Amino acid sequence: MNFKTVLISDEMREKAFLISKNEGVYHRSFTKGDGRMVGFLGEQVFQYLRPGAMQANSRTYDFIVGGKKIEVKTRIMPREPVWETDDIAIKFNQDPKDYECDYFAMLGMAKDFSKCWLLGWISKNDFLAKHFIIRKGTKLTARYVAEQDNHAIKLKDLSRLT
Repeated sequence: MNFKTVLISDEMREKAFLISKNEGVYHRSFTKGDGRMVGFLGEQVFQYLRPGAMQANSRTYDFIVGGKKIEVKTRIMPREPVWETDDIAIKFNQDPKDYECDYFAMLGMAKDFSKCWLLGWISKNDFLAKHFIIRKGTKLTARYVAEQDNHAIKLKDLSRLT
């Protein structure tokens, strides 16, 4: 089952880069601010797909769509994910229960920032009920060990984005 794919334009990359530079580094940033570029690029993709989405001025949600508060979470992925078997591990800057959103929109970004996959969405309540923690030090692949705690959810627990 293929995911909807958005090709990232130079304009999207440039805008995300400028926003991330202007915002500075979050005080608990593991990547020293580099992850902000990924997050802002994910927001560019979401806005491209939902042109009527109202940008929010909040640290706990990104957009308002149809009266619902949406937090966009974007993760770098080494390849297009597999719906039936893959999980998505998401870094939250605070505990997910503290977000004031109604839904999380999950996106996967190619490592080279060339494209973004629309993975799905989930209500905050369903996320809190179904997510699990990948603890720092957990071996995820032959060459990758989790360097911090991450919240994760199985892709099949998400509703598909259309």
